[in-house]
Amino acid sequence: MYRKGVACIIVNKNNEILLINFMSFEYQYFSLPGGGIDNGETKIDALKRELFEELGLEDNKYIIIKESAKPVKFKFSLGSRIMDGKKYTGQEKSYFLSVIIDTSRLTPDAVIGTIKSNFHDSK
Repeated sequence: MYRKGVACIIVNKNNEILLINFMSFEYQYFSLPGGGIDNGETKIDALKRELFEELGLEDNKYIIIKESAKPVKFKFSLGSRIMDGKKYTGQEKSYFLSVIIDTSRLTPDAVIGTIKSNFHDSK
């Protein structure tokens, strides 16, 4: 079974992307904001809840532009996980694109910056 979830690519007026810096985890990493869809929630409800929980963004501080045409499915690399008493082998995430209007009340885990990648240096 695949756990349903949402994630959001958030850009500002300078075309910079907002990420979350998960400093509270054992291994620090960056991620798109998002998470699972709780029972009874719509995708939009889950997205709004996650953006508030992870970034402190109220829904009047951003505009949702578009949802991905179909969700992306992937299997967990370390095997199945038990969440909320259910066994999941992977996730099925719907991605959204949003524009942020007001960054004045972002949580300390929020990082805004331009992402640059040099694939030639990747190992």
